Amino acid sequence: MTCPVCDSPRGFEMVENGGKSTLYRCGECDVQFWYPVDEPDKRWYEQDIYYSMVYSVRNYLIPESFHKKYQLFLKNGHVGEGRLLDIGCGTGKFAAKCRDVGFDVVAIDFNRNSIEAARRNWQLENIHHISLEEYRDRYPGDRFKVITFFEVLEHQAKARAFLEKIRTMLVPRGYIALSVPNRDRWRLLPPMNDEPPNHLTRWNRKSLANLLTQCGFDIVEISEIPFTVQSARQVLSGRLNALKNKVLFWGVKRATGKEGSDKRGEGRHLFHALFYIWRTVAMPPALVICAYARLFSKKDSSIYCLAKSVE
Repeated sequence: MTCPVCDSPRGFEMVENGGKSTLYRCGECDVQFWYPVDEPDKRWYEQDIYYSMVYSVRNYLIPESFHKKYQLFLKNGHVGEGRLLDIGCGTGKFAAKCRDVGFDVVAIDFNRNSIEAARRNWQLENIHHISLEEYRDRYPGDRFKVITFFEVLEHQAKARAFLEKIRTMLVPRGYIALSVPNRDRWRLLPPMNDEPPNHLTRWNRKSLANLLTQCGFDIVEISEIPFTVQSARQVLSGRLNALKNKVLFWGVKRATGKEGSDKRGEGRHLFHALFYIWRTVAMPPALVICAYARLFSKKDSSIYCLAKSVE
């Protein structure tokens, strides 16, 4: 066993026992990693109930929100325009925004359903149902000014090797922009499926900065995402997770026509009505929770980082 960031073979502290795998903290670089693990493949992401539900909810029920981490990237004036590769593009809203502001966008994702949704919803053309390794093999000379990978690094068993692959695909002094779940987030936030085979590592600002420095990047910006009203609503709904998931599955079935085409529109409209009623009812307590979280420096669920290759 060696650390997936600094390759240290010793100095590990056991953090959590997950049954088949154990979570350790590296005393050298501070990353937390599960061992032993196997990285899941495309088939797992397409069949896993969590990812299937996320895809369906975004595309049939709830409009996909534009997260603060995406706004931070687009507001930053360092990068400018150029070729951009978005790894783990999901349903494509961020990639489409980057295209609309002038980037020449290429997007890839493991999940075929997400790729189809991205083409349908945002008319993305240069988008591929492919892994990073497959893309490199197919287009060995491709280089990018910026590579983005939001909520992707924690899925890699060998985080350092993953980042070194990305660096070889950048032009000289190219940029990376990424986010990871914040392991120091406020514990009232709902769980994030933060164990194998979904998440294989856990990060804070220190461990993420250590990885980037070791892999030859200068950090331009690294920040814990400010607590938002959306996260405050998640605090409220987190206590109702079981009921919420049942409602989501029911809504997906009705919206996709799996309970009969005559009920498809009816189910979708009803779910939309319930969703907006919930948002309205939850707004006053969510504002109070958000104010409390900011006053007492409670941390939100993600860390955002922009970095530049030293070569």
